[in-house]
Parts: sequence; structure tokens; C-alpha cells
Amino acid sequence: MVKLICLIIIHIELTGSKKQQSDEQVKKVKSEYEKKITMMQSELSKVNAAKKEHAKMMKNQAVYDKRIKDLSVELNDMKKIKVRVRYTQSCVFYMRFR
Repeated sequence: MVKLICLIIIHIELTGSKKQQSDEQVKKVKSEYEKKITMMQSELSKVNAAKKEHAKMMKNQAVYDKRIKDLSVELNDMKKIKVRVRYTQSCVFYMRFR
């Protein structure tokens, strides 16, 4: 409410008007500022909700990235094991027919 009064005073000063404004003009200015404040509060709520959603998505992304890294390491380990198994099989095969 204090902000609204300050805004009204600033508006009056900027218009350069020294005379008393009628009650209707004051109500009109007050109404305009209240609408602007309501809109800004609504937009702030939307921004905060988007910020919260973004943080949630970033957390999920970090989890997915870690899972991909772990699976990649596991895949590379399996490839190494596969190479060792093939090498061992070829050695056994070679020893049989020698």
C-alpha cells in the first residue's frame, strides 16, 4: 500500500500538476497501479514456477547423465571381457589342434 501511495505521488509530481486532483482521478490512478501490481505478481508467480520446474529438470538431467556415464563404463568393461574371452577361446582352439 505504501508503494502504491508513493507511485501516486510520483505520478502527480511527473505531471507537473500543482492543483488538487479530483477523487475520481486519484481512484483511476490507484486502480491502474493496482492492476499493474496484480499483473506483476501474477508474472512473478509464473517465473517462480518456471524456475522451480527448471531446477527439477536440471536435477533429472544430472541423474540421466550419471546413468549414461555408468552404462558407458559398463559397456566398455563388457567389451574388454568379450575380447579376453575370444582370445582365451582362440588359444584353447589352437592348443587342441596342435
